[in-house]
Amino acid sequence: ERSAIVLGDETIAALSDKKIAVFGLGGVGAAAAMDLVRIGVGTLYVIDFDDIMPSNLNRLIFGFADTVGMQKVDVLREFGRKINPHLEVVSMAKFMTGESISDHIPDDADFYIDAIDSLNPKINLIAALIEKKKPFISSMGTGGRMDPTALKIMNIWDTAGCPLAYMVRKRLRKRGVFAPFDVIFSDEPPADTKENL
Repeated sequence: ERSAIVLGDETIAALSDKKIAVFGLGGVGAAAAMDLVRIGVGTLYVIDFDDIMPSNLNRLIFGFADTVGMQKVDVLREFGRKINPHLEVVSMAKFMTGESISDHIPDDADFYIDAIDSLNPKINLIAALIEKKKPFISSMGTGGRMDPTALKIMNIWDTAGCPLAYMVRKRLRKRGVFAPFDVIFSDEPPADTKENL
């Protein structure tokens, strides 16, 4: 009801029919997935190979002492259905490699979110999504930042000040991938470096 006040009843009804794929359930991906649940998206594809670790508890939306050691995709399903019992969650606890990446991209999703932390799987996923002409957004580095006003959404090729975006651009060029796509990133220097890349 609260979301409908802002978005309208038709939009809420349409969201219940949408399928969104989220790759990576770290701090960014888990928050994005749970926000999609709360706004009423009907189906989530969630892909992450990892378990919840004690080091996740400072940032993972469903990271609690009693979820440590559980697979992130299983916990996401449990917490998501506590919010929306009708939610459909299709989960894959897989580490994506270059050879198998296409097997992990559901063809019928309406939108795709890349929130993978590891560089090689991230590059493989981005290249595959571009090749398949899928609509997506990719999350760049936000660790070690404090200023939320430094977050921006723009074309990957226009980014500056983000070490991860720099590496993504470099790897994509090496693979001959030059297609534009949107990313969310911060140009605030991370706490552990003052480089402006």
